[in-house]
Amino acid sequence: MIKKKGVFKLIDCHDTHNQILYRSTAYNEKKKTYLNQDILISGTFFISLPCAMEGVTIRHASKEEEALFKERIPNDYKPTWKKFFIFESGSKVYFVVADKILFQENTKIGTSISSKLEEPMTDEEIAQFVEEVRKLDPEQRLKLMKSNSWDELK
Repeated sequence: MIKKKGVFKLIDCHDTHNQILYRSTAYNEKKKTYLNQDILISGTFFISLPCAMEGVTIRHASKEEEALFKERIPNDYKPTWKKFFIFESGSKVYFVVADKILFQENTKIGTSISSKLEEPMTDEEIAQFVEEVRKLDPEQRLKLMKSNSWDELK
């Protein structure tokens, strides 16, 4: 579950990659800079989100919520390979059907998805990465943490 404060606004959409970017920006006194909180929805099949949300909680839909959504759309359009998410903002509840949702904080200037550092990892990719890190000796783990680059270890 992701629960974030701030006003998240729809700022970019790429239909070629089915990606949608929501952003909340606030000044961070500690870092003396503006900090973006980005929600990137990737592999989007369906959304029922407003253009702006004040505060948001994102969670996986329950089996009951997923069934309710599937009842409302024609059989030809039922996505069997996507994940069902619930966005809650205030007293409103919204459906999102997509491959992945990534939450990221950054200080990038600009309003496009192309400014994202990388495509979100799938659950399987994360599990595989964790396994590979566990196989490293302590010195390699430290080097990885300092460089923040997997490629430097290869």
